[in-house]
Amino acid sequence: LFQKAKVARNQARTGAGLPWPINIPFTYIDGGNTIIVKGQPDMSKVRVYMLGVKNPLRNPALPNNDDGFDKNAQVWFNELRLTEFDERGGWAATARMNAKLADFADVNISGSKSTIGFGSLEKKVSERNRSDNEFFDVSSSIELGKFLPQKSGIKIPMFVSYSKQVLTPQFDPRTPDIELKNTLAGASRAQKDSILNFAQDYTTRSSLTFTNVRKERMSSEEKVRLWDIENFNVSYAQTKFSHRDFINETSLQRSYRASLGYNYAGTPKNYQPFDKIIKSNSLKLLKDFNFTLMPNAINFRIDVDRFYSENTLRNNDPNNFIPINTTFNNAFMICSTNFNYTIFNKDYSTIRKVFAISG
Repeated sequence: LFQKAKVARNQARTGAGLPWPINIPFTYIDGGNTIIVKGQPDMSKVRVYMLGVKNPLRNPALPNNDDGFDKNAQVWFNELRLTEFDERGGWAATARMNAKLADFADVNISGSKSTIGFGSLEKKVSERNRSDNEFFDVSSSIELGKFLPQKSGIKIPMFVSYSKQVLTPQFDPRTPDIELKNTLAGASRAQKDSILNFAQDYTTRSSLTFTNVRKERMSSEEKVRLWDIENFNVSYAQTKFSHRDFINETSLQRSYRASLGYNYAGTPKNYQPFDKIIKSNSLKLLKDFNFTLMPNAINFRIDVDRFYSENTLRNNDPNNFIPINTTFNNAFMICSTNFNYTIFNKDYSTIRKVFAISG
């Protein structure tokens, strides 16, 4: 009954067609019961009930209804009992599908849903679901190089995924003592969209990844050169995250990562200038000296990272008229690692360099 009175006040309009002011008492009549609502009472926060009998002061305007004398009486309040537990049951379901498309792709799709009141047998009523939960996920691994001639030797592994999670609470977060379905019942289509935007916990994630894109050598007898395209490999990954709930109006995250790798391993001609000149074993160390004009191996890798995020909090305080600013985080980093140059049978490596820009 209290919930019905509060919903009726929230949906009421003044003579001018404006929403009923919360600081003006609103009277709700249900049969012989009269309830007056003022402000934003929240029955979910009630912890103590007080019962009593009041003998008010004499009202001169109503002399026939009150003699103004003290009264003696015995009043008994029966024991308060908590009844009619909300024991509505819920249900849950999970579905999954895995598919293999020839030799170039794997597709995985899964989804689940659980409703209000769902819970295992050992859970108490208070421990069961208090929200409708929906989850959907799809991911796929695809070898795009399969669409090119096999003799090209090009490999393009790609991974793509998308997931969505929606949690719809049982109670309206703005008025925790009223079920969300009752709030939506008397709302227009536009109002319903606005209410759900506030109430739902909504999250989406997506990613796109290319790992070790390269061109493979088609013949082991092919001469290896420094400038061969087969020496290079490229990777790229991006992820996106979006979230909103009753506290956060928008929460966005974007990350991007790209890398370029180079790997050269050759067998250059080896020169031993003193091999035929020096015959003495006592100078064997000098005799065995050798070098190559070209390096045996060159390896390096460059990584570029970018991260961006923004977050906007909701203004849930009706008395706060100061706008809440959006916070931003932007970072950019270039990282060069693992540069190896092998000559004279020695490895020469550079120190890792990191350049970061944030703002």
